[in-house]
Amino acid sequence: MSAMLARVSEPTSYQAFQHFITHAPWDAEVVWRRLRARLPERAGILILDETSFPKSGPHSVGAARQYCGALGKVANCQVAVTAALWTRQRAWPVGALLYLPETWTSDPARRAAARIPLPVVFQEKWRLALTLVRRTRAAGLTLTAVVADAEYGDNRTVRQTLHRLRLPYALGISPTLTVFRGTPTLRVDRAQPPPRNRPDGWPDQAPVNVRALSDQLPARAWHRVSVSTGGEAASTHTLYYGVRNTVTALERRRPLGAIGTAVRRGAILATFGMHALTRPNRGEALGAVHEGFGDALAGRLGERGAGHLRGAA
Repeated sequence: MSAMLARVSEPTSYQAFQHFITHAPWDAEVVWRRLRARLPERAGILILDETSFPKSGPHSVGAARQYCGALGKVANCQVAVTAALWTRQRAWPVGALLYLPETWTSDPARRAAARIPLPVVFQEKWRLALTLVRRTRAAGLTLTAVVADAEYGDNRTVRQTLHRLRLPYALGISPTLTVFRGTPTLRVDRAQPPPRNRPDGWPDQAPVNVRALSDQLPARAWHRVSVSTGGEAASTHTLYYGVRNTVTALERRRPLGAIGTAVRRGAILATFGMHALTRPNRGEALGAVHEGFGDALAGRLGERGAGHLRGAA
């Protein structure tokens, strides 16, 4: 509490500040809305991330044994899903939502002790992230792209939602994520009776995980890319990437659309979603992700070694 008070431009007494934080009835979202309305920069790349707060006891709201990024391991902590607008100059915080594990939302005694409002129910982190995306757009901010790690990139609903919102994105993915190489053709096999057959048919190829896809890429698929780590004394590195269009899933009996999968030899980096845009805008979308993905993560997470995620040629 003292550290928070020290950062206030016009500090009041410690007791008054503690009452304001712990007991006074105020809505944090109202504060966030005012902040978003007053941002001097109105366009940029939205970074979805998580911030963890290590805790020594079980009484802080949402505290549980879960992965703690601040410690780099599973520990007792609180986790907030956060959003920041990267404008190539700085990252502006535009929202944060506390993640409440089900052990909190399903326990009436803990809810009562922590005074958790009745309308608050369990929400996965990806749902909180999409809420932040919608609130940021509702504030009139222009999102040139959305970036996040595999916590969100592996989630089909996140990718589908960004697709429907026509937002370019670069999301981390796990090596085990399965994709189709290219767009599969749906074929109906009349010899297969229901439920093994579907009216619109089955894909003519088997999905493959992106690790296997990476291992199958020929030498000509790899490209040398110059990478900036951000900052005034930015250094450059040389990495190799391969890019192939894939299809993530069959949704409503139709292919969702093509995405680009970027890989570094030995590591899967991200999936690039540009398929929701009209063809003339695809180059612009790729440019935004190509130039902004690494810069955004370097500016936000540089000390954590994410500055090499620049994009793919």
